[in-house]
Amino acid sequence: MPQSQAKNEGRPALEMLEEAFHVLRNAPVSAWICYCAGSFPFIAAFVYFWIDMSHSALARGRLGGLACVLVCLYAWMKCWQSVFTWIIHRRLGGPAGPRWGLRRILRLAAIQTALQPLSLLAVPASICLVLPAGWAIAFFHSVGVYGDGSDGRLMPVIAKSASAARAWFGQNLAAMLVLSLFWLAVLVNIAAAGVFLPYLLKVLFGMESEFSRSFTSMLNTTFLAVSVCLTYLCVNPLVKTYHLLRCFQIESVSSGADVKAELEQFAAGANDVKFSAGAGAVNRVGKISALAVLAALLLPAAAALADAPPAPAPEPQKPAAVRPEQLDRTIEDVINRSKYSWRAPRKEVQPGQQQEGDSFFKPLEDAAKTVHGWFKDLGRWLDDIFKSDKPQKPLSQQPGGGNTGGQDNIGNIFKLLCWLGLLAIAAVAAVVIWRFVRNRPAEKEDKPKPDNKARPDLAKEDVSAEEMPEDGWLDMARDFIAAGDYRLAVRAMYLACLARLSQIGLIRVAKFKSNHDYRRELARRSHQLPELMPAFDRNVAIFESAWYGLHDVARSDLDEFIANQERMRHSVAQG
Repeated sequence: MPQSQAKNEGRPALEMLEEAFHVLRNAPVSAWICYCAGSFPFIAAFVYFWIDMSHSALARGRLGGLACVLVCLYAWMKCWQSVFTWIIHRRLGGPAGPRWGLRRILRLAAIQTALQPLSLLAVPASICLVLPAGWAIAFFHSVGVYGDGSDGRLMPVIAKSASAARAWFGQNLAAMLVLSLFWLAVLVNIAAAGVFLPYLLKVLFGMESEFSRSFTSMLNTTFLAVSVCLTYLCVNPLVKTYHLLRCFQIESVSSGADVKAELEQFAAGANDVKFSAGAGAVNRVGKISALAVLAALLLPAAAALADAPPAPAPEPQKPAAVRPEQLDRTIEDVINRSKYSWRAPRKEVQPGQQQEGDSFFKPLEDAAKTVHGWFKDLGRWLDDIFKSDKPQKPLSQQPGGGNTGGQDNIGNIFKLLCWLGLLAIAAVAAVVIWRFVRNRPAEKEDKPKPDNKARPDLAKEDVSAEEMPEDGWLDMARDFIAAGDYRLAVRAMYLACLARLSQIGLIRVAKFKSNHDYRRELARRSHQLPELMPAFDRNVAIFESAWYGLHDVARSDLDEFIANQERMRHSVAQG
């Protein structure tokens, strides 16, 4: 595919899905633990909620409490899924972000809780309109990628997610179509396994159940809900990995993160090959030693058990006599337990009568009733303001022959103006709160003060030449030369060169630019400096060989780099 076409449309959808499947297969165990820790509790609670609301006699009393638990577990699941995508993103070469602590965890929870519940409304509505479905699904999956707590501000996360959702629309639509068909195929397979499993258990092990006696017992909404939940657990990791790769590829267009990740994997693979044979031998010796230790521990115990005399059989005890009153009381207590209540028929609730729920959710229900009473009092107060206390007379008995349309219109206009005033006050309050939150003082770590003593870490790839002036980079280069680290010294001197050229206006430093971009920009603006370009080209070659190569930097290379930089400085001074 041509480079311009790949930049505008992205890689083919099938190729991206294949790579997502490969990345998912190689995901670390920690990523799967995070995903399961977040998804399994919500899925189990959702299935329990569905079954309880469908069959339990106490469903009305438990509705509020179980719904609150389900909402909390949904936010819990989205937070852990964001951690799942962060682990895979780091494995691909993405930024690590700040250290995981309480503040980052709270930022992640706040962002995911604020944005992810909107997907429950936006995604079904977009699916009904077909075309916006790809944008909506990509946006909320991108929120899981960018809302990992690295940035506590909400608007940058929304902007990045919206930008990722708009990019490569054709690729995203094709991938969503393929994933929809794959989701449907997995659902059919899981449903078929659920249908045939009771019959297989009956044929192979003789286990009789209600499902094996009657096929119609599976034709209910509970079976469908369980099948959909299992399908979600199987397909959702692939969907999240695909959208993570989309975000990574979109960022790589400007940052080149994919090329850096491939170079790191190549260097790591070269080191792994050297130690693979020795590691295999060590693993085999370790396994043999473990088996020998296990046999040495188990053989004496087995011999002792074989020589031990058989234990005497216990003497049969006579059953204690149970009084009929105690037996009836015990049976009544067992029947009234909550785990048997789903067999009881639902009681008809009369108007004004509340069904008793679980004592655990009683405070939540009392709080909901209190808030509901406040809103009812507010409604009565507004009705008392807008309604007239005088009884309305028939039109024939009103003065003027019932022609009172003007007074009615004035009253309706007054009511409308009152409602508009209340809405305006609410809107102004919302805008004031939003402006206050947006313009509040940033944290100290978000806006660090300039410190001449603080130096950037040159081992990181995202260091830019504009972070320090030329003198600062040269001081760092001298320190690295004194320490014998010629590789970092070459990079510090190269960044000093870029800072100098940017200061005199020959180039413009930007993180998304490559060395080739700087060369073309310098060639356009240095026609009057013929000695500048050869020296710069040679320094770029030395830097790329030192930084991206796998061999050490010699002292002669460093001396040549310094000489070329002096030539460039002399050429600029004469020009």
